[in-house]
Amino acid sequence: IVAYAQRDVYARNGCYEKFTAIGKIPSGASIRFLPAERRFDEFNRECVLVEYLTDNGGAITGWVLTLDVGVEPPPTATSVP
Repeated sequence: IVAYAQRDVYARNGCYEKFTAIGKIPSGASIRFLPAERRFDEFNRECVLVEYLTDNGGAITGWVLTLDVGVEPPPTATSVP
């Protein structure tokens, strides 16, 4: 399943704020959901495990809040240089 980052967001190695940021996913970027058990942070916000393929052929895999992803690109995606 493919989704889009709704804002600039950091993928983390756990759910969520107390964990280390692995990499930044830009607003409007296409991301892929990965299979994993549901996880929640200390505020009971749900996280999902995602993979973002970077422009240079790398990948960022980590946890993001479900609030930060959507099935359509955000109306004001960050421009790509």
